Amino acid sequence: MIETVALFLLAFGAFFLATRIWKKKPATSASREVSPLDAWAAAETARLVADKLGLDEHTVSRALDGDPEPDTVTALERGTRKVELCVERVPGALGGEAGDVTLEISFEDGSSARARRRAAWNELPSSVRDELTRSGAARVYRPRPFPWQR
Repeated sequence: MIETVALFLLAFGAFFLATRIWKKKPATSASREVSPLDAWAAAETARLVADKLGLDEHTVSRALDGDPEPDTVTALERGTRKVELCVERVPGALGGEAGDVTLEISFEDGSSARARRRAAWNELPSSVRDELTRSGAARVYRPRPFPWQR
């Protein structure tokens, strides 16, 4: 009886150890690919927020890339209400153009800032493409939380 329990515990321990060793390692942030649209949105967010809040653009950019300084995080949290991306379908777009992409940032003082560009269909996230195709909507909105809010 004791041998059976010991054998069971040994087998369970070996199984647990094997699953820990062979478990797939999570992707690091360095290996994560950033789409051209995400890169544009991050750069524009850093530029617009830095201009509005009187911060250094490089410091804001580093914070948005995942290396935030506590003072920068505090300033962004206090000064920014929300960051949102809107994809608007362009009627009759040709050549793979999906539509206009607008990055809108709302600030706590009631003001807002916008950046706009034209995007190709393959630049859009798959969830946005699926929603535009499935629903036939003219616009799709996506919030863009800061990295420490995810």
